[in-house]
Amino acid sequence: MDNKNETLIINLRKLYEQYGYKKISLPTFEEYDLYSEYRDFIKSEKILTLMTPEGKLEALRPDITLSVAKKVAKDKNIKSEKIYYVENIYRFSKMNGYKEKRQLGIELIGTETEFLNYEITNLALKSLQEINQNYILAFSHVGFISSIFNNIQIDYDLQNEILHNIQHKNTHDLEKLMSSTNIDPKYKALIVALPTLSGPFQIVYEKLQSFDLDRSLKEILEQLHSFYKLLLLSSGNDKERIVLDLSLANNLEYYNGIIFQGYVEGLSKIILTGGRYDNLFEKFGIHKGAIGFAIYLDNLKGYFKEIKKNDVDILLLYDNSDYELLISAINNLITKGFSVRAEEISNTTIISNLNYNELYTFKNSKLELSTKGVE
Repeated sequence: MDNKNETLIINLRKLYEQYGYKKISLPTFEEYDLYSEYRDFIKSEKILTLMTPEGKLEALRPDITLSVAKKVAKDKNIKSEKIYYVENIYRFSKMNGYKEKRQLGIELIGTETEFLNYEITNLALKSLQEINQNYILAFSHVGFISSIFNNIQIDYDLQNEILHNIQHKNTHDLEKLMSSTNIDPKYKALIVALPTLSGPFQIVYEKLQSFDLDRSLKEILEQLHSFYKLLLLSSGNDKERIVLDLSLANNLEYYNGIIFQGYVEGLSKIILTGGRYDNLFEKFGIHKGAIGFAIYLDNLKGYFKEIKKNDVDILLLYDNSDYELLISAINNLITKGFSVRAEEISNTTIISNLNYNELYTFKNSKLELSTKGVE
């Protein structure tokens, strides 16, 4: 892990601690049965196991959330908990075999409210901003698809096939599937459209008005609308950064509310995933609910090297006319949050090798924003 990745981790830890989250450590090994039972949740066919001297089968941890759920289940006194972690998981891939991967994530255990959903998603937004100011957060609600399934009453295998095609935005196969079923036409049309219902919230919201939505779907859509308004507060009202994507469809057996994914400019892979998974915690006998997200740190290996960042926000070139005014000007810019590098106006060698956003000159006791090169 390079220095910039480590700096990112430090900055994210500070962010989470500002919001009252505490770091926890989790065991690298867990009982094999924990992961075997929830294999469809972790989406891993193979789990790396070993036998302890006592004859107990254990597994190298392939997932963090299950370990958190197990930990919370043991402590029945926990009413609400805000935690974060920086841990390794161990996953198998056909190309690379078993591989160690690093994750950073947070979990909020507590009964669902719109504010708690916002708090976690707000931290997801701020985490993406810490990686790159050019980011996208796509969000949806699992209840939208599960409500459709509740109304059309299809078997489990067909549900999974539909979900798979929605997730992969495979409209062609969805149309074929729908043509061979006796599902109500209004739900058929909606299912086929789901892979395309992705984009700026208002545009997707308006598209949905053309469908014959039942009461439950309308209620979920209004919940998403209300939630979107809160998210705009975190994005500085930047509507291009937050998109509604109804093709997001996590496992309905475990997820039950808001879900989201994060992307940053220059990286094709998903960097952040999260959502509400009360259903998973219910299986552990935890009736308080939970929401969280994970950042895939390994996906950022070498990423920052590809981004050419400026050395400073402001390069300030000065003469020796008035050092007191110069110091005051520098302090004023720094107080506003800018990084400032001051150089003598005659130091052309250093100046030519620096990258900066803005150029200021301090000449004859006056500070000016320069639109020209150094004269």
